[in-house]
Amino acid sequence: YNAGGSNVNTTVGPDGSFRLAEVTPGSYRLSANQRGAAGAPPLNAVRMLQVSDRDVANMTITLGPGTLIKGHVLAVGADLPTAVRIQLLGVSASGNTNSSHMVNTRTDGTFEIPNVQPGNYEVTAYPQGINSPLGPVYFFTSAVTVGNQDVADAGITVPEEAPSLEVAITLDSRAGTITGTTLDADGNPLPNATIALVNADPKKRGLLRYFNRGRSDGQGSFRIPGLIPADYLMVVWPDGDPGMLADPDVMDAVEKYCMRVSVSPSGTSNQDVRLSSDVVNIVRSLAQN
Repeated sequence: YNAGGSNVNTTVGPDGSFRLAEVTPGSYRLSANQRGAAGAPPLNAVRMLQVSDRDVANMTITLGPGTLIKGHVLAVGADLPTAVRIQLLGVSASGNTNSSHMVNTRTDGTFEIPNVQPGNYEVTAYPQGINSPLGPVYFFTSAVTVGNQDVADAGITVPEEAPSLEVAITLDSRAGTITGTTLDADGNPLPNATIALVNADPKKRGLLRYFNRGRSDGQGSFRIPGLIPADYLMVVWPDGDPGMLADPDVMDAVEKYCMRVSVSPSGTSNQDVRLSSDVVNIVRSLAQN
């Protein structure tokens, strides 16, 4: 299901049977769809599939309109923003993303996401910042509740043939902030530098909500607000795009050159961070491969 991977397709027979031949072993996103009658929505099914060197037989795929995700957003510590963008990002067992849904909340904080196929989804809320007499208010997602369980880190599991699923998202205004100065290898202020933040807990590094980036100004000063209170690893990233830190192998190589910083609720941590020549060499090596 990643770009450059193999692709196999077929048309289902009159009795609903199908056969996909010569499928290379690997991880696949299996998608089936049927056009509905005039005016009717299409029927779909999406699932992740691991193919080994043995045949997969007698698979049953149920087509349907998908699950309707219905929910509401609550705010703690401040008024609810007038608009919040909700994203569901499909995540496979191997950690790869495979589908995405995005909607905006209504003025009362409710939202609906139709036609969500079975699978596991990471939930991210992007609230529009609001102003108060004391300045801008930033939120972070503190809880995503399905039933009585908080799945903010584990993600929402959408089961097969579920007509609807109720989700509650809690936004907390007690976000933390990191300020500081980016420095070059000699300790001088480094202007217009990219800073990357990843969670210090290896189990949480793959989650989008714990990945943050910032940029220093013309004097090397930076301020990164809206952070989930936690311990982070901070690094000056030399090529401007720290997205490759999502690769565990890259993070393992860079981790020992990162600066550890703790973010508390409503707190501001001041921490300068220096560009490491070792990180520069690692990024150059990756670019050449």
